Amino acid sequence: MTRLRLSKSLVSLVGVSALLGVGSAQAATVTVGSPLTASPSGSFGGTATEANLPLGEPGARVASPVNGTIVAYRVNVSSSSTGRFAIRVLRAAGGGAFTGAGSSAPAMPSATGLQTFSASLPIRAGDLVGLDLSDSGSECRVSNTVSGSTINEWGNPGLLADGQTASPHFTYANQEILFNADVAPTNTVAVGATQRNKKKGTATLNLTLPNPGDLTGSGKGVHVASAGGAVISKSVSAGAAQLLVKAAGKAKKTLNATGKVKVKVAITYTPTLGDPHTQSVKVKLKKKL
Repeated sequence: MTRLRLSKSLVSLVGVSALLGVGSAQAATVTVGSPLTASPSGSFGGTATEANLPLGEPGARVASPVNGTIVAYRVNVSSSSTGRFAIRVLRAAGGGAFTGAGSSAPAMPSATGLQTFSASLPIRAGDLVGLDLSDSGSECRVSNTVSGSTINEWGNPGLLADGQTASPHFTYANQEILFNADVAPTNTVAVGATQRNKKKGTATLNLTLPNPGDLTGSGKGVHVASAGGAVISKSVSAGAAQLLVKAAGKAKKTLNATGKVKVKVAITYTPTLGDPHTQSVKVKLKKKL
């Protein structure tokens, strides 16, 4: 569990809604799948789900490193293709099998060659991305010049449907399907129950973070116990984290005089590889007089 204390510094809460979220058109993303640098040397067609596992290029990501949302995907469409494509999340089920864990709506490319499609599909850290050749006329370009890559195919009888679990029906060594996906890391924090210390007049916010990253806290009328009094930024792991809130300035005087005060806390969380997101939380401090 990570504990972070808030600072005394002031922030403007007016601009919170203007900060970037995962759905922004300019959101930071991480690419999962083929680097698309290999030269096409053929194509795969027919109704099937394709995935690259492993990938031969150094540094290429086979699986998503983050919890997030697939916001776009790219396909090198064959010149003879007449069908649609979709992106599919594949979740390891053990023993070399995978489960279909969500898919986008099939989309028809507007041209051949490298085409980009939009999506909004949740994905977990460790999940693979698969490409659905949605129709019998769907054809995607492949490369057979990538040593170390393997194409895994579910094509008997067809797509690896959502909720279906199966091992690949076919594998093709030293070949690579030319597609990938962009994943925007989830950057919203779940705020749980508040724990209050009425003897000290403090409150602890219990948070759940979807990914590793950096966490900062600030606000008018709150105080940090560390030296310097600046906003603290701390690298945190995914999972549970805590913010310890203390009153400062006029808020502290009110708390000591009445035994209660309300403050606003701005929590800014930046997931690794993702965009920052700030959310405002109202905190009631109570002190036994």
